Amino acid sequence: MPFIPRFEPIERIDWTASTLKPRDLPATVYRALILQIILTTTNGVAAALTGYDIAKAITRLSIVVNGQDNLIAIPGFHLFYQNYYDFSKEPESTIDTVVGASKTQKLTLYLPFSMTRAASPADTIFDARPPNVTSARLDVLWGSASIGTDVTVTAGYITPVGWVYESVDSNTQKARHEFTHLQKNLASTGTVDVSLEYGAYNEYRRLFVYTFNSAGALNNSQIDNLSVKSLSYSWANIPSEILQGLNANQYSISPLTGVYIIDLTTDGRMTERLNARSLSELVLRLNSLVSNGTVEVVSEKFISA
Repeated sequence: MPFIPRFEPIERIDWTASTLKPRDLPATVYRALILQIILTTTNGVAAALTGYDIAKAITRLSIVVNGQDNLIAIPGFHLFYQNYYDFSKEPESTIDTVVGASKTQKLTLYLPFSMTRAASPADTIFDARPPNVTSARLDVLWGSASIGTDVTVTAGYITPVGWVYESVDSNTQKARHEFTHLQKNLASTGTVDVSLEYGAYNEYRRLFVYTFNSAGALNNSQIDNLSVKSLSYSWANIPSEILQGLNANQYSISPLTGVYIIDLTTDGRMTERLNARSLSELVLRLNSLVSNGTVEVVSEKFISA
């Protein structure tokens, strides 16, 4: 029997500055979560705000399974950029920068459990039903009240909606879609190695690489080459400018500053994923041009059933 998709509302998650807010998820089978962020702000005379700024109001977004395992743990800004690339357009937002209080800002994001832009999206789902999953929780760590420029959040919430499947047999075997996040300083010029997880069940589809300058702004001048290596073998070795041009063609958008995507498959074919289960090391190697920047990496993984 084919899966039957439907939408299921989930209780909203209220905003409190610099606070972790958990929300239990219904025990069902998930294709995705749709997250509408609504913030009430007070805008100063120099108010400026973007969808990226609204996404950064979420410091970390996590899916926690069985009380301890992080299926997904990402900064809010990553989901903004992943949506931007995966859907070839900036995520839908409504922004009001008029000076004054009680202004409403909105942003809608898509948190995928099935594969986006893949040859077979249903290669992965998130089955949150017993007995394998005893609990599933969406954790939102809110950031500070100050967002964008001269904009202060005074209230807000996220309305999650589950895009779920019915009629999924309990014996259905599907892989899981996972995202992990790490950060490293670009503290010196030259080679900077970012260690990636290997062994266990680590199988990679894409790496999202973000380079920030010393002021915390995304910037293209922090690196000039990226490679993915294990010992003497390389899956990727490409100048950063060429990679951004390739990404623009792949995703049908203009290059976005300080953002690089290393796709380790062809057209999202999971049979071509980087299988790191038998490796003794896995490294993202960058050629740094600065001694005072940072790099953040989100790994998109395919965890076999």
